Amino acid sequence: MIKSSSIATPLSLALLLVPLSATAWECQGVLIRQNGPSQAAPGTELTYDIQVINGDTCDLSGARITDYLPRRVQYLSAQPTPLEVIHLPVSKIMWPPLDLQSSGGEAHFQVKLLAGEPAGRVITNTVCVEHEKIGRVCQDLDTFLTKARGPS
Repeated sequence: MIKSSSIATPLSLALLLVPLSATAWECQGVLIRQNGPSQAAPGTELTYDIQVINGDTCDLSGARITDYLPRRVQYLSAQPTPLEVIHLPVSKIMWPPLDLQSSGGEAHFQVKLLAGEPAGRVITNTVCVEHEKIGRVCQDLDTFLTKARGPS
């Protein structure tokens, strides 16, 4: 006769924590860094510096980088020149596919936006990297819109 126990062993805990839909991606060392203001007034220019680093041992040829812009901002410019900028319903910047070499390959981007109204809210900039070997990796950066109005 087999008795069941309500005490979980370390192995059973590990098995319980693995989602049924988990996918084992070939590469898992992609890092996204965003640098931008933690707060800004409506009417001021926001600059987000984005760095994507491949810290894994596999090459990511054809990686796609997309920046999903916060609501309540106006797109001004981006470097390098984007492949496409879509404004609505979800505003986003897409760059041409790039090659992120293994073990330290990196790419840098800069986005300039104009903060809009209303003040007293948080806006979120989201950057995603997509590739068949990593799936989709995203990172958010929040900026609080202060009450003081920027220069006009």
